[in-house]
Amino acid sequence: MISGGSSGGGAVAVCAGMCAFDIGSDIGGSIRNPAHFCGVYGHKASFGVIPFRGGRLPKNFPLPIKDHAVAGPLARTAEDLALVMGVLSGPDEEDLRPGPGWQLVLPPPRHTSLAKFRVAVVLQVGSFPADRGVLDVLERMVRALRSKGVEVDERPVMPFSLHDSWDLFQRLLVVSDANDNVPEDTYRCWEAEAEAILRARKRARHNLDFAACPGRSVDHLLLARVASYYQFSKWERERIELRLKMKRFF
Repeated sequence: MISGGSSGGGAVAVCAGMCAFDIGSDIGGSIRNPAHFCGVYGHKASFGVIPFRGGRLPKNFPLPIKDHAVAGPLARTAEDLALVMGVLSGPDEEDLRPGPGWQLVLPPPRHTSLAKFRVAVVLQVGSFPADRGVLDVLERMVRALRSKGVEVDERPVMPFSLHDSWDLFQRLLVVSDANDNVPEDTYRCWEAEAEAILRARKRARHNLDFAACPGRSVDHLLLARVASYYQFSKWERERIELRLKMKRFF
């Protein structure tokens, strides 16, 4: 048996009754996966809703702004999650980056009746097929939603590519995390490794622009570790465009 991760210790502690709740961190599932594996509830909060101070050793504070990583609670019930969110949410008085004047005001839900919502369901994503057991659960969910009067679209036309989104996420994650308290000698080794990759590509007459290479190999991630600020800015623009497309879709 495994607890999942990376906030697996907190999920185990909550599940075993060692504590009423715990606080984890999440980028790609580090709260949600262990919550699922341990049979408890977990919530990945939106960026900035819960301060990150206290999530690392004091010597590492203030943290660089990395808006793919967030804090969130783990608890035994959804009601406990709501209670903990109410306590944790809000500005951090010792972190001056957002500014002293901001306050958290969450918008109300768009609807109060489940039947008024529209739900888009994507059961298969290209080359990432879902297991039959997972599909069975999702299909039961679709039937349950329809039985409550919810409009469910199982063939939504999305104005963005999930593959491109995943590739962009990997590059931004690598370039952000790779530069978090990395010793200079380690970074220089990464630069030498990147130069060797580019030389090999040149000999093979490959495209030298690694940003244009599809995210299907380890090389493009090794190169992303030492990406320039110019390249990082290009990826940030891609992310903003993707966010706007997602906002219009949802």
